[in-house]
Formats: sequence, C-alpha cells, structure tokens
Amino acid sequence: MEQITIGQLTIASGATSLVIAEVGINHNGDMATAKKMIVSAAENGADLIKLQSFQPEKFLASSLPYYPQIEKLALGFDMQRELFRFAQSIGVNLFSAAFDTESADFLDSLGMHAFKIASMDCNNVQLLRHTAKKQKPIFLATGMADMEEVELAVRTIRKEGNNRIVLMHCVSDYPAAPAGMNLKAIATLSEKFGLHCGLSDHSFGLHAAFAAASMGAVAIEKHFTPSREMAKEFPFSDHAISIEPAELKELSAFCKSLPAMSGDGIKRLSENERENRDKFRRGIYAARDLEKGIVLSEGDCIALRPVHGISVARWDEVIGKKVKKSMGKWEPVELSALE
Repeated sequence: MEQITIGQLTIASGATSLVIAEVGINHNGDMATAKKMIVSAAENGADLIKLQSFQPEKFLASSLPYYPQIEKLALGFDMQRELFRFAQSIGVNLFSAAFDTESADFLDSLGMHAFKIASMDCNNVQLLRHTAKKQKPIFLATGMADMEEVELAVRTIRKEGNNRIVLMHCVSDYPAAPAGMNLKAIATLSEKFGLHCGLSDHSFGLHAAFAAASMGAVAIEKHFTPSREMAKEFPFSDHAISIEPAELKELSAFCKSLPAMSGDGIKRLSENERENRDKFRRGIYAARDLEKGIVLSEGDCIALRPVHGISVARWDEVIGKKVKKSMGKWEPVELSALE
C-alpha cells in the first residue's frame, strides 16, 4: 500500500497510528470554545484535529424538529477561516469533514491537507466525486455502509485519479456497543481494497481504540470534549460519547509507544533481562547437610533464587551424581563438588 502524506504526518503500514481528535460540533457554535478545544487537543497529543463543515440549509430539511438546534452549531465560513488561521499560527494540523460541495471548495481554498467524508455521505457520489477531484487524501468513514456501498465510494474516488484514500471502519451507533464493534473488519477492508484503514470510534472509553491500534489501524478518531458533563447543556452535540483531555493524552501515548512495544517479532532477551536473569531465576542448593560420598536424590536438593553455581535447568544432570566433598544446608551446589 502506498504511503500517504498529510502535511508533516505519514500514514504507512507499521507506522504509528495517527490520533484524530474530533472537535466536530462540540464547540457548540462558540468561537472561543473551539479555539480552547483546538489548543487542548494539541496539548494532549492529537496528531490531527477535525471540525465539521456544513451549511444547515444544504444539510437538513428545515422541517426537522431539531433543525434550530443544529443550526446553532454550524460554523460560518468566516469563523472557520479564523479557526484555520489560528490553528496554523500555533502549528496545529486542522482539517474538516465537508458536508457539501461548496464547503469542500472553501476548505480547499484554505490549503487544508486532507478531507474527511462522514459515514452519512459514504454513498453521496456527487460529494465523493467533487472532493476526489481536489487530489488530496480522503478519510472515508464507512459507518452504515455494506461492502457494496464501500466499493461504490472507493470506485467513485478512484475514478477521479485519486487513490489517497484512508478507509475508516465505523459503527454508527451512539454509543457503539463493544459486541458490535467488529474490529476485524479493519483488516477485511484493508485487504479487500488495498488501502490503509483506521477506526472512527463512537464507543465509550478507550478499549476499542487500544485494540484497533494493536490490530494495525493506521488512524484512530475519537470525538473530543472538554468535559462530558457538557452533554447536559448541549444534548444535540457529541459530548456524551467523547473523550476528555486526559483520555486523549492516554490514547496518544499508547499509539506512539505501540510500534516500540510491538517489536520485530524475534524472541530475544532484552539487556535488562540478561542482567536480571541470574537474580530472578533459581539455582540448585543443598536441602540439608550433605556428606561426602552420597549420591544425590531429589530430596537432597532444592531450587532457590538466585543462581549461584548450577542453574535449576541442569537439575537432571545433578540428581544421581556423587558428592565429592561435604556441603552445608542451603549451600549452592557447584559442579566442582560433584563427580
């Protein structure tokens, strides 16, 4: 699979799983809150920080009872422009999910390094085609999509000459139950399409994220919030299923340490293990006072820590040997003392 570059970040097999903090609509339509969240996400280890770019009138039917609440959460183009300039000024890699073609054009004009296509638009061929033409990497969420729909989405993007696609396995339940996560689908999607695959995670906590990263997910996306308590005040946002700053920091630390923890698969001792081996393993000691000339039986010896003299691994070589000189109880058995 080809390596994908997003700004200074790299997506590749065996590389560190990128951590995506989705601010999404958890800013509650407030610019100051959005800026604080961007700073907090960056300080707590997010590699990428994501917004949602939508125009309510091009997204929802105005007759929906919750339309007024969603309308309040939308960031206008001027507000988004300010957020992108702010992010750039502090060295943060900000990107967004475009929910309509005009928003995609606007985001492209800001020099955004990558796009996100939300699960709801996995079958939106018009938006897929339009975004693909930008020739930038696309994180393609696959929630609510069967394999045929994923295939349609991938084919639509590739038809525009864009193969820089990162599939994002997603279960569009809020929250997604552990039994429904189906994390093995990450490998299935990757093998089927020859593309990198990550996880867009709507489950509670970090367990699914840890597991997915360990299974080779190239990116882990989680909704982010200053506090889940904000769900009480803003029920139409995603605070309830989001992770808080300390959890984001923990997820980032895990993903960054995972390649080192995974190693190369060759079973070998670490330097510390070599130094500790004789301290923690057992040697053969006299279980009682032993007279010269006796033949050692199982009851004459005991395996104790640390190794002094003969390792317990040579137990069968010691039992049945004749003692050449007397030994006191608890004395290490030396080869020189045996015939």
